Amino acid sequence: MFCISWDGHMTLCNGLTSVQENPFDGSLYAAFCRLNEKLKKISRPTKCLTCRYFDYCPTCPSKFYSETGKVDECCEEICKIARYRFKRALLIRENNQSEVTP
Repeated sequence: MFCISWDGHMTLCNGLTSVQENPFDGSLYAAFCRLNEKLKKISRPTKCLTCRYFDYCPTCPSKFYSETGKVDECCEEICKIARYRFKRALLIRENNQSEVTP
């Protein structure tokens, strides 16, 4: 998936303009392939890889970029969101189990 920005650059999304390609340099397909190669090089923050809340985290590179200025660095606000989502999921799961139990 990709977006074409107002100035003609191909980006991963409108929130992440730091990673872009020129779709007019060769073919659209070639630009898409180059953009995908750049995406593969973006790694998740190291502290996220072992985090117990990872499955509940908005690990979007554009969120990282908007908060820290880097696509591979997390911040406490994003971690708070993940912890909140985890706790909310536990509450929902507990409520659903109590409804099923006679």
